[in-house]
Amino acid sequence: MKIGIIAAMEEELKLLLAELNHKREEICLERPYYSGKLGKHQVVLVQSGVGKVMSAMSVAVLVNHFKVDALINTGSAGALAPDLAIGDVVVANRLAYHDVDLTAFGYEFGRMSGQPLYFKSDQTFVTAFEKVLAKHHVRSKIGLITTSDSFMAGKEKRILLRNIFQKCRQLKWKAQRLPKQLMQPSALLSLFEQSVIQQLMMPILLLKNLLLRLVKNRLSCS
Repeated sequence: MKIGIIAAMEEELKLLLAELNHKREEICLERPYYSGKLGKHQVVLVQSGVGKVMSAMSVAVLVNHFKVDALINTGSAGALAPDLAIGDVVVANRLAYHDVDLTAFGYEFGRMSGQPLYFKSDQTFVTAFEKVLAKHHVRSKIGLITTSDSFMAGKEKRILLRNIFQKCRQLKWKAQRLPKQLMQPSALLSLFEQSVIQQLMMPILLLKNLLLRLVKNRLSCS
């Protein structure tokens, strides 16, 4: 199985790049993609850039050109839940938007037309993450991750979001870019601080039966 791993920023990807064996670089749409092996897994790494659109572009390349079978999105995030601390690892069992508002048309806040409010993770893989994290004694949480293309700065915004998503575990600025594009069960691992990324190797989550048809045209890569 070939796994695509996406991170928005250099700091979120460099540890994985340092561990990548048999590294091969390929440029697609003016962005470098790195193929190789992490442990026994064949992977393709990319720094997508910040934002849901940039992430979606990288997903299209990984699926159409590199033919990945699974996708992982990793990165740092801010916490809404008061019981979360710096260094905690959060695995999503559900994901949602918090910058979508079609309530004027009768939709629930956060729900896009034609899409569910929550994108559920595959429980098999959430459980697998739990076991790996427990084995290595990593402090972790399972819960809802929400996303938008805006930073949530200020107490008022955090309170508002907590009221909207009462069971929200984590505010992940970019986490849900993948579920929106894939419409496929997934589980996402995020690290709260860049310093943690430099100390902790990301566990690999295998997502099976990934059937994607995002791009009809051939992408130009070199």
